[in-house]
Amino acid sequence: MISIADFSGKVEERIGKAIDALGNQGGDVVFPPGRYHFERELTLTGKSHIRFIGHDAVIDGKAARSYFDMNGCVDISFEGFRFDACFGLLPAYRSFSDGIRQTPIRFMNSQGLTIRSCRFANLYTVFVYAYGSTNIGITHCEFSSPTQNQDQYLSFVEFLTCGGAINIEDNLFCGAPTTVNDKSPAAVAASGLSGSLTISRNRAQHCGRNNGGSHRLACFDLYADTVNVTVSGNTALNCREQFMRISTSVNVVVDQNFVTTAAEADGEYSTLSIESGSWPKAAHPVCKNIRITDNNFLCYRNPQAFAIGVSSYDWGGGAENVRIEGNSIQGYDRAFYVAGPFRDLAIIGNRAKDVNAFIDMTMAGSVPITSILGTERSSSFDGLVVEGNEAEITSGSNTVPVSFSIGQARRYTGTVGQFSFRRNLLSGTSAGTAIAVNCFFNASTPQGWFDASNNRIRGYATPFYLRSIKQVWVNDNVVEGMTSLYLTDGTVQSLETLRNRK
Repeated sequence: MISIADFSGKVEERIGKAIDALGNQGGDVVFPPGRYHFERELTLTGKSHIRFIGHDAVIDGKAARSYFDMNGCVDISFEGFRFDACFGLLPAYRSFSDGIRQTPIRFMNSQGLTIRSCRFANLYTVFVYAYGSTNIGITHCEFSSPTQNQDQYLSFVEFLTCGGAINIEDNLFCGAPTTVNDKSPAAVAASGLSGSLTISRNRAQHCGRNNGGSHRLACFDLYADTVNVTVSGNTALNCREQFMRISTSVNVVVDQNFVTTAAEADGEYSTLSIESGSWPKAAHPVCKNIRITDNNFLCYRNPQAFAIGVSSYDWGGGAENVRIEGNSIQGYDRAFYVAGPFRDLAIIGNRAKDVNAFIDMTMAGSVPITSILGTERSSSFDGLVVEGNEAEITSGSNTVPVSFSIGQARRYTGTVGQFSFRRNLLSGTSAGTAIAVNCFFNASTPQGWFDASNNRIRGYATPFYLRSIKQVWVNDNVVEGMTSLYLTDGTVQSLETLRNRK
């Protein structure tokens, strides 16, 4: 154990001398209590087995890029420091293309970083940035940001092209309350991960931002090529826009999180989005094997458009093997939004309350939403299972609470497979239709198979509106308050209705 107080010079020089004194075996470098001002970046190359200990030590500075810049290092840890990134004392950050700046810890092409019981304040761009590195742990830390006047690169923690095990556990991420939605940071942003990422038991508030400008969007943002991710047991309060963005990611579990949206959040976003992409050379161009289970999504003021969205953009492919189960959703305009192709999408055992609609898979005006978001003309919609859900619809308008409407009378060559709506409880008050099904992907060839069975529907004049479907089964449903069981325009090729009762 060596203290930097035993050496003379500027703080960067004293740290360097202490590290040299440790020799090749490494060891502990102690910072006595006090404030340490970095005038330049401290670069560590090829160092190993160093633990920086700084209980009651504060580090700040006006370094151009970072305070600790590590490259090719092994087994580095920080414990007990307070890092001040000096936001408000520096020029406003203006360009995303300039890259991250004023970053306390930069970990490049290295192995084994541990950050424990540290506090990070006054975010400028990113507090902890790791690139090309493996095996990182951040635990029992506090991250905070003031009200920002910039809208560019804002993330508390960011990982790019990293591997090994990354664990973010028992931390506090605090953005600042604001009336605008483009100035708040992401808590954790990750892209290009090849190992595993665990984000658990953290608390976040006022994180995330809208989709304008260059940014990291969600509180927990997985943007392109992340694999083996678990986000579990977190509390995220007053999310500015999104709690999570899951983009072109594989093997993701999101469970037992408690999420609320900010009153000022923009209304057109999904609190959690599953987004397949458009990069044919990417390792994972689509979302696959996604589990969203046992979460609580609460939007009690200024309802956002959707709680959970499944979409595709930039002419991307479809999501595969997505299971959304056992979640509680309250106060949203629509609980679920599907605007992209999929294969095997299960929405099972969820409860939605105080929502205007349960599932929206529909078109906007005269242009299909799926076209706006870039869904390929040859996309496939197949294997949708909606089963065992309960939805209490509060809208008294003609809003259709369940809409499966894909395409329009255009020359789309995409395919529609099997949809099923079984053992659900749907209640509301409307003179309109409860469930609308339209698989008009090709003007001359109705397609798709729709099975509605063992549901209980109450408070709607017409349980089912059916159009442009190859085959429909409507069996063993209990409906209350209906004037007719179904409406159709004659484009359903085969319709079977059995044992339905009032």
